[in-house]
Amino acid sequence: MKWFLAVVIFIHGLIHLLGAVNELGLAKVEAFSNGTLFLIPQNIHPIFGILWFIAVVVFLMAVFGLVTDRQWWRAVTIGAVIFSQVLILIW
Repeated sequence: MKWFLAVVIFIHGLIHLLGAVNELGLAKVEAFSNGTLFLIPQNIHPIFGILWFIAVVVFLMAVFGLVTDRQWWRAVTIGAVIFSQVLILIW
């Protein structure tokens, strides 16, 4: 069960790469290109790309903690999920 959960968290983290590459202008991802909930100036979008990338890193940290049986992995995962939800709600 631990490995299944690790794979799910890992894949979820990698999905956030789509937002990162789109907002940083590295690739055009149609699912992330429909605009945001709020009117955000175009020059602010790279900051959101960095935030999406931070979400990737935090999810990968959670996977590392889970796989290596660290006690903090649950707290990191909950933080990653909350951070992820905030980004998703903006989009």
